[in-house]
Amino acid sequence: MEDSPPPPRRQRSTLAIVGITLGVLALLGLIAIGVVAAILFPVFARSREKARSASCMSNLKQLSLGVYMYLNDYDEKFPLKENWAEGLMPYIMNREVYECPSGGGYSYNSELSGLELGEIPGPAECPMLFDSDAGAAPFHLANNNDPLTSFVKRHPASADPDSGGNIAYADGHVEGASSPPEARAGLDEEDGAGFFF
Repeated sequence: MEDSPPPPRRQRSTLAIVGITLGVLALLGLIAIGVVAAILFPVFARSREKARSASCMSNLKQLSLGVYMYLNDYDEKFPLKENWAEGLMPYIMNREVYECPSGGGYSYNSELSGLELGEIPGPAECPMLFDSDAGAAPFHLANNNDPLTSFVKRHPASADPDSGGNIAYADGHVEGASSPPEARAGLDEEDGAGFFF
């Protein structure tokens, strides 16, 4: 069998140009994909963290409702600081609620330990539960409590990803804060703001 003759020189140069052109187009496509990914990645990361912050607020709201059910059953007395998480467990029935989706967990304002609900003149200003660098899984460590000294900023409030933390107040509402209020806020005031529920 005879070898076929090589293609004419003109056909070889055209194939080379087409190959180079396709290679350049593929490279430009990869660069364009990289640029789009670089632009969108921070947007997706920010959106993901906002979703985590909303989930964290939901966890704190569920824990607040658990506190109110506890108050109903225990003569309107807040749980003791040493076992607040275990005291709420019959009302919560979900250990995942004690963990922030961004990592870490929650702590209980130790100033509320054993107080009666009626002893709080300003429940809308009184912090009850908050994002904490002390509160975390496993569950047996979830009874963390302090006078808001372990408050941690783990949720975005704007462009800064570590600009705020979530706090549940004694009236049941939850909001983000860039810094924690005083642990005795709402406890030492004459006029309370009433209940939010």
